[in-house]
Amino acid sequence: MTRPQNPLARPATKDDAGEIVRLATLMYESMQIDATGLCWRENAFNALETRLGVDAYAYVVENPEAPGRLVASGEPQRCRSGCLVRAIPGRS
Repeated sequence: MTRPQNPLARPATKDDAGEIVRLATLMYESMQIDATGLCWRENAFNALETRLGVDAYAYVVENPEAPGRLVASGEPQRCRSGCLVRAIPGRS
């Protein structure tokens, strides 16, 4: 089995909002922070959906092995990150 090539980062769009929130949930859980609440996820999703490309910007990487899913990787050579201009709502 050959390892797929590293995919390229691209600007996130409002269609990525759900996946970005899913990855944020995984991030919180990996730090043993309770991420079960729906309120923060709904607020973050709504903020991303309305603000991405307007006053908030992020970069994402498609998972080459699962179309429609974004990559989250702990491998430094494969990690991609982005920056939001203003913070999106997070969990309290």
